[in-house]
Amino acid sequence: AQIMKVKLPLEDKAIDSSEYADNSNDANGLGQATDKQRIDYEVKINHQGEINRARYMPQQPNIFATKTISGDILLFDYHNQRTPENDEVKPQLILKGHEKEGYGLSWNPVRKGLLLSGADDSHICIWDVEGQSMGGDSLTPILEFKEHESVVEDVCWHKTDENIFGSVSDDKKLKIWDMRQKTVSIYSVDAHIEEILSLDFNPFNQYLFISSSVDKSIALWDVRNLKSLVHSFKNHKDEVGIVKFSPHHENMFASGSSDRRVMVW
Repeated sequence: AQIMKVKLPLEDKAIDSSEYADNSNDANGLGQATDKQRIDYEVKINHQGEINRARYMPQQPNIFATKTISGDILLFDYHNQRTPENDEVKPQLILKGHEKEGYGLSWNPVRKGLLLSGADDSHICIWDVEGQSMGGDSLTPILEFKEHESVVEDVCWHKTDENIFGSVSDDKKLKIWDMRQKTVSIYSVDAHIEEILSLDFNPFNQYLFISSSVDKSIALWDVRNLKSLVHSFKNHKDEVGIVKFSPHHENMFASGSSDRRVMVW
């Protein structure tokens, strides 16, 4: 894992695309001159195998979680990490609970320390890391949900309600959960005709959320009426792996697909 500082170009600055070097080995993709340095490495951190996903805690950005290929989730505090001199892996906390690897990972934006995860074992786990010792110990989930019948591809907390989250799965189900219910989902929808890969809640409108699928479509939903979707967006030519609402504009979102396109809607 690497922590980096990125220097973004000014909005009104012209970019010379001829300077871009796609086959370069540097992190910038631009020339070798140091005055054009766009990315600076802060610290490199050893990790247990491949990193499937990494997410930082919004209330404490120096804390970030990573999904490993073993199913464990590792927590690191990069303020307490130094570029290693050997291959030793030193996470601040190890979160146990999953039996297989996965990709779904989401920090609660309202309640500090709540981490949500979905994995290939079809399970959903929630940990509360607030106040935990960061000395490399292991931690078990405070809640587990086992309603999906196949791989849980993605999970996402509601943006304003600390108890509500959503999940999507290869079983083609989209589920909305209330953490206070503890056992079963409060809504379950056959949302797409093929596996569902991603979802996101609108940060401005508490009722709206989106999902994307292997069926190449994106669906807009209103939680007040899940019997039918609000709108279907169909312009991608391959599976849509990720969708995210804009944090700045209520009516905008972006999608990324295996068709090698990012689209803004």
